Amino acid sequence: KAYNEWHLYGKGTLAIATGVGKSKIFIDTCKKVLARNPNAKIALIVPTEKLRDENWRDEFIKWADEALYNCIERYCYASINKINKIFDFIGADEVHNITELNSKFFELNKNSEVMGLTATPPEDELKSQLMKRYCPVVFEYTLQEAVLDGLVVPFNIKIVELPLDDKDKYIEVKTKSIQFKTTEKAYYEFLNKQINQARYSRNKQLEKFRILNRMRFLYNLKSKTELAKKLIASLAHKKTLIFCGTIAQAEELCSNTYHSKSGDKDYLNFIHGDIKHLSCVRALNEGMNIPELDAAIIVQGSAKKREIIQRIGRCVRWRENHTAEIYIINSMGTQDVSWTQNALEGLSSNIEYI
Repeated sequence: KAYNEWHLYGKGTLAIATGVGKSKIFIDTCKKVLARNPNAKIALIVPTEKLRDENWRDEFIKWADEALYNCIERYCYASINKINKIFDFIGADEVHNITELNSKFFELNKNSEVMGLTATPPEDELKSQLMKRYCPVVFEYTLQEAVLDGLVVPFNIKIVELPLDDKDKYIEVKTKSIQFKTTEKAYYEFLNKQINQARYSRNKQLEKFRILNRMRFLYNLKSKTELAKKLIASLAHKKTLIFCGTIAQAEELCSNTYHSKSGDKDYLNFIHGDIKHLSCVRALNEGMNIPELDAAIIVQGSAKKREIIQRIGRCVRWRENHTAEIYIINSMGTQDVSWTQNALEGLSSNIEYI
């Protein structure tokens, strides 16, 4: 269905849930393009070098062969604005990574066939407009539809609620005239007052800055980290991916980490099943295939709806008689609650509050 809908236009994005088969659709289309024209020039655009050089290579070996992978030119979004070539067919993986800068490549190839792939179309207005111009969504298949059709495993979401700590005065506050320590609850209230003051003064830039300050504060809560440690311990025998707010938090929660400053050793051990737990920040949000994953702990949510959907997507690849477990830690009375409610809107999976 997805291919036929795309083929009507020869240009468009397939917005299909993780684990359903976006890679296979693109690879099968490459075969069709080359069968039609053996000299066709094909490009594959991806967000990261690891996806380009490892994950997509594995997908081609699984669904076709390495020879097909080697005859396709492969680039990352960060560099395509420098590519001055015309292609017959372009695959844009995780096409929500399109920006004004890299859209120059798509403008150059505006008469080419383009297949965009994404599980999470962008919420950002500029990216949405760019996608509509160069690669509009022509087929949608949601995570919920995939669960109902049995193409991915069902999943249970457990929202673990905890209050902000109002006893431990570990947060340092410095002003021009005074320095003291306060609790999480008191400091969160202080940050809210700062945001409201900026809002009433109609200083948009200051308001944005203070909202970011509050977000960084939530990303590093000691109470949340301590709760996550207990949750991780309770999942000792399950293959679990732990999504953290910061690198510091990821390293505190787990001795095995994968992030922008780590190497690949722990990641590869996790993939191969040699270790049970791996913590990360955003490095595994999209595109990566992790076999036999039992559970995910989302220590810190995000204002971006697509991030939680992407993280849930890591767990739902089909396996016999399996139900995935998703844990989301929420600090009650904070932005965590509204972020989670927004992210899970429309999902009718089992949601339990703990």
